[in-house]
Amino acid sequence: MNNNQEILLNAILQCFSKDELKELLKEIIKIVNSDSIERTKNNENIDFIINNLLISLSFNPGYIGFNYIKYILNNIIEKQDLDIKCNFDDLYKEAATKFNKNPKSIQKNIERCISHSWNNMDEELKRIIFKTDSEYRLSNSTYILFLSNYIKYNLLGNKTYVKTRDN
Repeated sequence: MNNNQEILLNAILQCFSKDELKELLKEIIKIVNSDSIERTKNNENIDFIINNLLISLSFNPGYIGFNYIKYILNNIIEKQDLDIKCNFDDLYKEAATKFNKNPKSIQKNIERCISHSWNNMDEELKRIIFKTDSEYRLSNSTYILFLSNYIKYNLLGNKTYVKTRDN
């Protein structure tokens, strides 16, 4: 414990009785636990939404890239900043670290999944989410940004759009 912490602790001890401190600590623990439970519920809901959306877009959960895309989408969606800028090289590196792979492998597996999805998804969903009916596949980063914005704006009600670092 450093000097500032000792001063703070002594000040708190002078202001409260032992019983009051116990009650205060119980309340703090309740708040921390309830906040932790709420974050866990939100993360589970986001994971559920991402999983179901990917499957509805003809992603094959058997492809290894499916988990990489879920991981990257979760990372993007969890950021609550007003001006989010995505650097996909960094996102691929983070995913590579998480899954113990190299970034190029992550990128290639994601590309395979997106290609499969693009070629097999319902045309109406393509128009709704990606604002196109083109047969030409979007780049990985564009595809993922469209998905993350669709999830954040339409499914989670967050009005923050995600941009690439170049926007």
